[in-house]
Amino acid sequence: MDMMFYGRKVSCKFVLTLFLYFLETNYLWILVEGLYLFILIFVALFPDKKYLWGFTLFGWGLPVVFVTIWATLTATLADTGCWFRSAGGLKWIIHVPILITIAVSY
Repeated sequence: MDMMFYGRKVSCKFVLTLFLYFLETNYLWILVEGLYLFILIFVALFPDKKYLWGFTLFGWGLPVVFVTIWATLTATLADTGCWFRSAGGLKWIIHVPILITIAVSY
């Protein structure tokens, strides 16, 4: 019975971490699409394929950094139950990059 509860805690933490990762990628890709359109419209002198790898790395890679920092700090400082409730003040690690992305995008 104890092993089943442990499995639920691990799966809850894993699903929450994936959810936060995809939440961040969603907002970062909005910014990436805006930057890509800017380059296509206003900087037509540069080939667009040159920037595609950078945009892909930015859109998928940058959220990994913030989610990894959040998961590591939550695992070491607030590892009780599922992390959704125990993260407390560590949620700013996820929310601040999202707010900055929204502010830059608009």
